Amino acid sequence: MDRILTFLEEKTVKILTNRKAKQAYIKSKKKTFLSELWEWVDALIYAIFWIILINQYLFQLFVIPSPSMVSTLLIGDRVIVNKDAYGVELYPAGKKVATNGRRVQRDEIITFYNPEYDSKGPFFDILSQVVYMGTLTLVNIDKNEDGTPSERLYVKRAVGMAGDVVKIKNGDASIKLAGTGE
Repeated sequence: MDRILTFLEEKTVKILTNRKAKQAYIKSKKKTFLSELWEWVDALIYAIFWIILINQYLFQLFVIPSPSMVSTLLIGDRVIVNKDAYGVELYPAGKKVATNGRRVQRDEIITFYNPEYDSKGPFFDILSQVVYMGTLTLVNIDKNEDGTPSERLYVKRAVGMAGDVVKIKNGDASIKLAGTGE
């Protein structure tokens, strides 16, 4: 038993001594401007990588761009969206998988891709999403010709469900629920 303990002690001392020597060597090296800059760039890239992964699979911030939700949300408000509530989206604008049969309920606030969105090409679309997600929605480089932010995703309230009849008259919506005379 003494031989085992002696062996473990010697190995531990050797490992700790090597670790201490490495730390002393790193501290003794003079930092140049470029090495310091590289450390900051490396940390920034690493942080943006994790932010994009979190935004794609867990939750994402969205900015309310239009007055359509004014009774609930104001223009410029930020909302956090649970990205896996209705299934996991493997890539942006991709099909949802692992949905567990969860369906949108009436009066829930949902996000969905704008079917009339005019894409500026796959490279620009990816770049604009990376910038948008990486800056936590503070910078949106995807603009319309008049300079307003392009609405790639809508944040809206679900009012009509399958089978409902929705009528809009003078800006007011009325809903005839499926299977009822209401």
